[in-house]
Amino acid sequence: MVAEAFTGEHYESFVTAFFRNELAENLSASSNAELADQVAGALSHAIAGATQSWSNRVSDLLPSGSVVGLAAEFPLSYQEHFAPADAVDHIKRLDQLDHLSGMRLSLNVTPTTQSGDRQTLRAVAVSTQPLVLATVLPIFSHLGFDLVAEHPFTIAPGNGRQGYVYEFEIQPHSTDFSFNQDAARRIAEAFEAAYLGLTDSDALHGLISTTAMTWNQILVLRAYAAHLQRSGWSPKRLRPRRRRRRWVRR
Repeated sequence: MVAEAFTGEHYESFVTAFFRNELAENLSASSNAELADQVAGALSHAIAGATQSWSNRVSDLLPSGSVVGLAAEFPLSYQEHFAPADAVDHIKRLDQLDHLSGMRLSLNVTPTTQSGDRQTLRAVAVSTQPLVLATVLPIFSHLGFDLVAEHPFTIAPGNGRQGYVYEFEIQPHSTDFSFNQDAARRIAEAFEAAYLGLTDSDALHGLISTTAMTWNQILVLRAYAAHLQRSGWSPKRLRPRRRRRRWVRR
């Protein structure tokens, strides 16, 4: 940034003055005073951000009057995995879940990297209660994903509250899977519904990641399938019958 603002001798003199703690004097003497003020402001902001603690940056990003303060506790492992902006998002999601009854869960799915032919997605779950890995694994599998990594965290954003954040790394079974925001929303909603017991988790949920169907539509499809099965219908009835040729001797 500095190099773009000052070239040649101006840049060299700027750097020299900076390390002599004469930044303000050097910038005021610059031929471009307005640009110099902008650079000085940007540098001051960057230096302040670098010297500010992770927790303080979280507090600065939160709206005034927030309960998150000195009493908030974020483990170092959590701070290494998430930026302050991510922590603010997790706290807001916990605030929204506090207004619901029973266990509350929120999942967010975003793309990360491409590993060979398989894309890796990042699914971050925020919950008011701990998640059970033995329940999580089949839900992701039925949705068409392999769970390749899990990182659990417990945070205490203040006011006596406690929240649980889980970072899952998942990879689709099919190489034809195409990520988009609509697919991410449908996958997240299906995971939440299945874990909270609002719907059964089975192989039909694989249609959510391969088609545009939602878990509610899968619920209706499953009901139709159960009704047809009880009525004795079988997919074999849809197979065309082969006609036998009759040979006539002349």
